Amino acid sequence: MVRTHVSRRSGIFLTELMIAILLFALASALCVRIFVRAQQISTQAQELSEGVNRCSCTAELLRSAPSGENARQLLTQRLGMEKVDTNLFQLEEETGTLQVQTGREGELFTAHILWMNLRGESVYDLTVERWIPEVNP
Repeated sequence: MVRTHVSRRSGIFLTELMIAILLFALASALCVRIFVRAQQISTQAQELSEGVNRCSCTAELLRSAPSGENARQLLTQRLGMEKVDTNLFQLEEETGTLQVQTGREGELFTAHILWMNLRGESVYDLTVERWIPEVNP
């Protein structure tokens, strides 16, 4: 016995099944996109938190120095920073790079502190100013 006609119910079932698969595929693509964006936001927040922490700690260390020269010594001895230039210090770590540019105008000691992520993008920067009188012997 051979059947010659196709049931209408199986055609409707296949159409419903294809629509359901399409909707699930669209929903999963949207969810993947949302998860990727959430991961990016989480990474940016972690980098910013690390930058704020590193810059703030460095700023507090510089504020505690009695002189500009002493502040520069603290950067190299206490933090282990390398002296790149006369007034530029740098420390490369696993999570990013800390740079400190120091300067002095009269009795005002300034330090520009910069935290960069592993891609070399600036994440957070902080400027510290402190009045340090010049000592005349």
